[in-house]
Amino acid sequence: MKPRFLTYMVKYNKAVARKDLEVLSRFVSWYASLPDYPNSTEAFEGIARQCMEMIVYAQNEILQVRMRQLSLLKEQHGLFMSSIHNQGLEGLSLAVGQSSTYEYDYSQVGWGYATRYGAEAATQFQPALAMNPVRPGDTVEMTRLDAMWTKVE
Repeated sequence: MKPRFLTYMVKYNKAVARKDLEVLSRFVSWYASLPDYPNSTEAFEGIARQCMEMIVYAQNEILQVRMRQLSLLKEQHGLFMSSIHNQGLEGLSLAVGQSSTYEYDYSQVGWGYATRYGAEAATQFQPALAMNPVRPGDTVEMTRLDAMWTKVE
């Protein structure tokens, strides 16, 4: 790449980050050896504005997908931690002899838990294990947005 192009890209990235193309327009007009023509400047600004809008759109969509995935991961983590906590409580209850002849159960997880903590742990562990924070559609969407972003850049 040519040094002038790299300088333009630095200014372009700053302009996109600030959402203000005037900085780039002034720099290009000052740095270019050709005189400033209103028509070509307007066309450049229009194209640059479209590129900036597409990049901002792609960034926002990618952020939404990642936030959704993070939310599901946190929910899964909470279920796992609660299950581990209840498994520990069941172990402690059994260790101090707090079990009864009655077996605890929930229809979703089966029968035969010595305490209600064991049954509760199973009801939390099984949905967490089945949960998939990364949905198949997310991967396709991220690939599409990444391709759009790469094309614009």
